[in-house]
Amino acid sequence: MYFRLKRWGFAGLLPPERQEELPKPTAFGAEPKQRSRGSGPYEEMPGASGAADLFGEMLDELRGTVRLVEDLSLGYQGKRFVGMYTFEGDWTLPRSSYSVQRWQELCRQYGQDPNVESFSISGVTSNHPTEAGPYPPREVVVLIAAYALTGRPIEPLLKVLYPGHSEADIEDINKRRYETQFSGGSRDGLLRTAQQFAAAVYGRKVGKGSPREESARESAREHLLACHITKRREAGLTDEEIRQEILDSGRELSNEDFARLAKLERRFPTT
Repeated sequence: MYFRLKRWGFAGLLPPERQEELPKPTAFGAEPKQRSRGSGPYEEMPGASGAADLFGEMLDELRGTVRLVEDLSLGYQGKRFVGMYTFEGDWTLPRSSYSVQRWQELCRQYGQDPNVESFSISGVTSNHPTEAGPYPPREVVVLIAAYALTGRPIEPLLKVLYPGHSEADIEDINKRRYETQFSGGSRDGLLRTAQQFAAAVYGRKVGKGSPREESARESAREHLLACHITKRREAGLTDEEIRQEILDSGRELSNEDFARLAKLERRFPTT
């Protein structure tokens, strides 16, 4: 709760010891705002913590992918990415994988008894080409997308993967990262597409009419404040006491806005 209140500028609602050196919040409603949607029935959603093991497995797989691409050579020809994985190490040859003639040839080549079921050879180099296509190999796509979605600066990545990039390239890539159709863009960027995907995984679909980021942030602030009002009401405070708390925290909140937010009866998720 502390981090959410601090993030949305409601630090004044925190206990005094948590308010030190926090920036003064702006006036409530100072930013362009969209009126909150109807309250509707409250529905508890499954906590993301329930998927912690799955997320952990995914992180392990990402670490494995990072190690894998260390063996990847990549080129570009005919508008196609072409790649080659080159691995060096021990190689086990099972007898069951070869014809009798080929098995005997391998045994003679490596000085092995043809009656053994398998044998290993060391220092073997094997090459595995990737599928040629207009996009980099899937492993690289996953790593670049994960890098971008975590909000890391894109310039260091371009410095390594696209040394000849220009400021125009950076602008175009950031559009592909952040752009939304709602704000007049020609497409939804990576972040908005990922948000829509996450909502769909929760069984909720968000249409093209979803609010732009600024309006979404203001709506979230209103949602948080509406939840706080409900919580304080259930704690036994009167509406006037709750509104005064909010005013004392540095927020401007008219009687009309208070009544509108209180009517929503929003609630914080239970822990």
